[in-house]
Amino acid sequence: IKIEHYKEAFLKGMEEQKKEIDAIVNQRSVPDFDNTIAAFDQSGELLNKVSTVFSGLNSCNTNDEMQAFNKEITPLLSAHRDDISLNPVLFARVKEVYERREKLGLDKEQNKLLEETYKKFVRGGANLDSVDQAKLRHPRGGADRVLVPGGGRGAGSGGHAAAQALHRAALICLASGRAWGLRGPGWCPPSEFRSEARTV
Repeated sequence: IKIEHYKEAFLKGMEEQKKEIDAIVNQRSVPDFDNTIAAFDQSGELLNKVSTVFSGLNSCNTNDEMQAFNKEITPLLSAHRDDISLNPVLFARVKEVYERREKLGLDKEQNKLLEETYKKFVRGGANLDSVDQAKLRHPRGGADRVLVPGGGRGAGSGGHAAAQALHRAALICLASGRAWGLRGPGWCPPSEFRSEARTV
């Protein structure tokens, strides 16, 4: 597999998931578990597959070409995931289902998926106002960048530990209702909605 094949697959995966999200957002049906929560959970299958394959290889068998591609693709992935986690119409549908959960007759697994989905959106910044969401979005370019797991700056030299530390810090700040100022006042990294880690 060549790097250009990964790029093509990543771009195709993001395109497919965007269409799947648009289908959820643009439907006129009342939000329910199947047409919103299950549909969202099933979206992005191709993107998840290619991310898993590339991340695994980049972690255990990386090279300069993969590192360079990692730096190229991760801002695109971050923007794609921001567009999903901060989509107000999508979150409104998820929230409506969540608030009616006790009346929907869901089983244990469905309730767990619903709760996890709602929390991912909240932790990803969906409940923030537009100003704070703008601060949350990853700045394009520059030294500050996200990483596909296993690769990029810090790979093999503490990158994973740094990602875990940032994840814990994000959970702490979100649980306390405060914004964590890693990149300045009001900035707090999403804790679960991304597979990448924001780095200093």
